[in-house]
Amino acid sequence: MGKKRRKRDSGGGGWHTEPLSPELAAIKSVPVRSRCQVTASFIEAVAADAAIHADARAHNPGLSQSDLEVFVGDTIRRALQEPQYCKFDLDKGRAAFYDSLTGRLVIHNPNANEKSTTFRPDSGVSYFNSKVY
Repeated sequence: MGKKRRKRDSGGGGWHTEPLSPELAAIKSVPVRSRCQVTASFIEAVAADAAIHADARAHNPGLSQSDLEVFVGDTIRRALQEPQYCKFDLDKGRAAFYDSLTGRLVIHNPNANEKSTTFRPDSGVSYFNSKVY
């Protein structure tokens, strides 16, 4: 059986596990220092999705969609260098990356129509630590 992720039981009965998506299981199985190299295609795909989503909602006025792609890719790469700013076992198979340099958050949800988004939460890292689960 594949790797599992812990999930909060919606009925308040604690935790149960669900399989990780193959994409996230592959990422999580790689040592932290190697994740940037191994997941280049994942980073590109998430960056493209997040840029489309953010551009459509005008979250980043003044930046073109291609500039957003580069910006989001850099955000994820920096987060991967600091494991405390990466969450791979989130509810519904999501993953989140917080860039401490820019204060930007990227959330990837492989099960949603709009798979990724990016924004800068007002409360920064405390939002990442307390609201992203």
